[in-house]
Amino acid sequence: MRGRLDGKMGFVTGSGQGIGFGIARVLAREGANVWVNDLAPERAQAAVERIRAEGGQSQAAVGSVLDYDWLNALVNEIVETSGQLDILVNNAVAPSVNVPFAESTP
Repeated sequence: MRGRLDGKMGFVTGSGQGIGFGIARVLAREGANVWVNDLAPERAQAAVERIRAEGGQSQAAVGSVLDYDWLNALVNEIVETSGQLDILVNNAVAPSVNVPFAESTP
């Protein structure tokens, strides 16, 4: 049986645990190749290993989505290596950022 997301590339920020991991896991179960993001390498790798153990495709992306240069380089890497980025879930929390979206910076 084919998954609804076969052939799609996904990236879920803050997905080493909790709700973000749950989202990444469902995307992978539906056939997407999912990049898991977390600040902690051990959490990102553990999430990737769980997804792979369930038959999914996944890679770890360790870094902060608040670091614009890192994030931009990662998105470029995803697109350059896979040719696409179909799904983006902005799940990561930035606790110190509390401004209206229109006033925010990258």
